[in-house]
Amino acid sequence: MSDFEHSIILCDRGSLDGLAYWPGNDDEFFQAMDTTLADELARYDAVIFFESAPKSGKSIKSNNPIRNESEKVAIILDDKLQTIWSQHPNFNLIQSAESFINKVMFSITTIEKIIEQYQKDSG
Repeated sequence: MSDFEHSIILCDRGSLDGLAYWPGNDDEFFQAMDTTLADELARYDAVIFFESAPKSGKSIKSNNPIRNESEKVAIILDDKLQTIWSQHPNFNLIQSAESFINKVMFSITTIEKIIEQYQKDSG
C-alpha cells in the first residue's frame, strides 16, 4: 500500500495539457511522450475543468507576464483542452461564470461530490 493511497492530490494542470500546445499531431505527441491517451486519462480519478474567462466574454488581462495570449487564443486553447480532458469518464465542467465567487463555490461543491463518491465506493 502506498503512503499516499488515501490522499487527495489536486493539480492545477495535468499531463495531457501539453497536447493542446503540441506543434504536431496527437500521434506524434504520444509517441514523443512514450504514452497513450488511455494511460494518461487513467492517471486521474476525476477531472475538474475550469473554462477560461474569455469563454464568457471576460478579460484575462493581468500582471502575470507568463499569461501573454490574447482572449481569442485563450478560447482556442480552452476548446482544445476541453476536447482532450472531456474524454475522461469522470469529467466535470466548471463553466466560466459571471461571478468568480460563484465559479469557486461551484468548484468546491464539485470537489465535495467527487470525494463523497469515492468515499462511498471505497467504504
